[in-house]
Amino acid sequence: MESTSLLPTLLGTLLTPPGIIIIITLLGFFLQLKRSWAGAVVLTLSIALLIGFSLPITGHQLLAALETYARAAETEPGKESKSAAQAIIVLGAGRIADAPEYQGDTVNALTLERLRYAALLQRKTGLPIIVSGGSPFQERISEAELMKRVLVEDFHAEVKLLEDKSRNTLENARYCRDLLQEAGIHQAYLVTQAWHMRRALWAFQSYGVDVIPAATGFSTLNREDSSILGYLPSALGMRMSGLAMRERVGYFWYTFIHTQQAMPPLPVTTPQATPTPEPTPTPAPTRGKSRKSPAAAPPDANRTPQPKNDG
Repeated sequence: MESTSLLPTLLGTLLTPPGIIIIITLLGFFLQLKRSWAGAVVLTLSIALLIGFSLPITGHQLLAALETYARAAETEPGKESKSAAQAIIVLGAGRIADAPEYQGDTVNALTLERLRYAALLQRKTGLPIIVSGGSPFQERISEAELMKRVLVEDFHAEVKLLEDKSRNTLENARYCRDLLQEAGIHQAYLVTQAWHMRRALWAFQSYGVDVIPAATGFSTLNREDSSILGYLPSALGMRMSGLAMRERVGYFWYTFIHTQQAMPPLPVTTPQATPTPEPTPTPAPTRGKSRKSPAAAPPDANRTPQPKNDG
């Protein structure tokens, strides 16, 4: 994997919980050695952040704010079924390496959630599925191949195309664009988690791909976490908060960093040559008349020029 691909992952780890809390805590510890009051303030802040990000209610609110950009696909008669969607694109979200029960790599829980919804969409619409995911760390088998296995063997779905080069969401969009062009597909459903949809839509639209959001995995709180327990720190709350903050860092990286760089060019269509208008022929001068051009004189041509006032 290239260093440029590791950088956003590293930043996402350090700038989101619990990484950012650990950094603040260490900063407070070193400040405590020199300036006790400054160190005490920073340590207090880190403890407050630790408690806040560990609350399930906090994690839910942070994820819900991202999910306002997503919606589930409407496939009921008279709704989305009238769209021109010709395929279903499913984005990979990672793998479980060397799973003993499967004798090798398999998809992780997030990817499985997306595949399940894609299979449901296919049963409702009959559209072909395109799986997208490469080998970010030079794994022997791409995520796309693992996704295809699960769809075919576990969900009895049909997979039409595999995109197995991408390492991140931006490359998902880039390589899927090429596949769609070759297959003559102009619009497709895009399946990913609801909290990831904003970044995924931005990436695909940046490459000129017309997609319809088909989100899954909306964040909800069960009755237990909606009660007083939702205001108590837990591993679930930290995981949800970390996921939400990491996604915000990823979106910032795409929209602000990648837009400063030259985006790979969109497919160029050679414009048709515009015919150059032929010049209007000048009528032949009539015998006995002036050969002066028939063009109209400028507005001030007949006015008597005024003498220049040099005084």
